[in-house]
Amino acid sequence: MGCVFLSRPFTAVLVAFPFILYSLRLVWKGFHRFAPLFAVMAAGGVLCLIFQGWYDLQTTGKALLMPYDGATRLNFGQSPGYGLTGALAKLHIQWWAMNYCLFEWAVPSTLFMLLALCNPLKNRYCKMLAAMLFSIFILDMFNRYLYFQFGPRFIYESVLALLILTGVGVQQFTKWLSLRMPAESARGSTAFILIMLVAGSTFRLLQNDAMYSNHYVSNNPAFYKSLMQQCQKPALIFIEKAGEEVPEDKYWEVDFTNPPDDKSPAIFAEDQGSHNIDLIHFYPNRHAYLEKGGVLTPLDPNGAAVR
Repeated sequence: MGCVFLSRPFTAVLVAFPFILYSLRLVWKGFHRFAPLFAVMAAGGVLCLIFQGWYDLQTTGKALLMPYDGATRLNFGQSPGYGLTGALAKLHIQWWAMNYCLFEWAVPSTLFMLLALCNPLKNRYCKMLAAMLFSIFILDMFNRYLYFQFGPRFIYESVLALLILTGVGVQQFTKWLSLRMPAESARGSTAFILIMLVAGSTFRLLQNDAMYSNHYVSNNPAFYKSLMQQCQKPALIFIEKAGEEVPEDKYWEVDFTNPPDDKSPAIFAEDQGSHNIDLIHFYPNRHAYLEKGGVLTPLDPNGAAVR
């Protein structure tokens, strides 16, 4: 939960919301017993909020503006740009993607979880997990950022609840079969179905492995190799920015090659016009280039093209 809070605080709040309500209920019913425990939990939460606000203030200048939100301007604090109909359509897309991508089964991945939810959940923790799943989906309906890199990654934040509730559904499915056949046959039938589903998903997993190992999402290996052949190392390469003449964002075709440090033979950045000089001065020992139409033009220390 701490990792989620530090990376995506809004998600952490929604994940914790059902558990917070349950904690308040416990305090209400047994104040003297649970109030000290709740106070410790609340104190930890307040410390996290203070640290988050301080960190945001240092990086963006505003305590309530997170760095990622400030950089992308795609966040939960802004209007998503669509109404309830659009939010429901987004929910439908995300749910379809979850069913398709989670386990890679030939049947919807949430099948057993839905079986679990069709019956009254007697375990209070399962009820809270179901509420957590509901909270995350409601939040994501109004997140204007929709992206399917490795699947619906924002919905994957609910994967803990999905896995546990899927296990509950498998257990209930076995009990349902045991009412219609001997217990051993019911367990064997359930195991056989799961084995077939997992075996069937192997073909999809192999396809995904081949795709992501050789051609990561939107990258362009040929474009990258061409730039590396044209430049003198170490290089700093500014990629032509998307616009009317360049409808596609070409930076995405090479950004996956940028290393976590600055020791790579080539560092790629998006062309920012007159602001390029700031990065050129930051890396004075690198040969600067501007890419346009797949061709590199050398830049001098002042960012001007060298003819």
